[in-house]
Amino acid sequence: LAEKVHPLSLGNVERFVMQSRMIAKKILKTHMKSNSNDHEISEIVETMASKLYFHGHPINRKEAKDDLKLKVAKTVPADLEQQMWTLYQDFEGEFRNREEFNPTVLLANAPPPPPTTPPGPPPPIRVTADLLHAVIEDTRLSSACRSSRRYIKTAVGPGQYLVEEELLSQGWTSSTAP
Repeated sequence: LAEKVHPLSLGNVERFVMQSRMIAKKILKTHMKSNSNDHEISEIVETMASKLYFHGHPINRKEAKDDLKLKVAKTVPADLEQQMWTLYQDFEGEFRNREEFNPTVLLANAPPPPPTTPPGPPPPIRVTADLLHAVIEDTRLSSACRSSRRYIKTAVGPGQYLVEEELLSQGWTSSTAP
């Protein structure tokens, strides 16, 4: 693999995986009873990081209980279930989960730049996308991880285009919880 992928890229992937595991362990420790041991938490993290191959894999109650060995309520009061569903719908809208994110489509739908004078190659098309990646909230604080990216489409030959991505900003912001 190292012959086909640059070693720095492999290192970045490894650091990302390690950070994901570290964050998962910290989150589980804050929500599991103190009698949970590190081995149980490590098994859950290992399952989520290595055995669920798709980051967007939805985990239902049965899978949470049987596969991840998490405590799952068998019955939930109707009003709590409605509140959880409302919260899900709120995040679904905030994250724009029902909208496809495809930079190529954004570039294709962008208005063309004005023609150049004298006539020459067409100027690049630029679009900017602001993305929400994560939200963590409690009763007093709401924190969000966002990035802003610019996509640039440049003609490099007849019918051939180069698409570049620039990371303009990335980071966490915090505000008073709604």
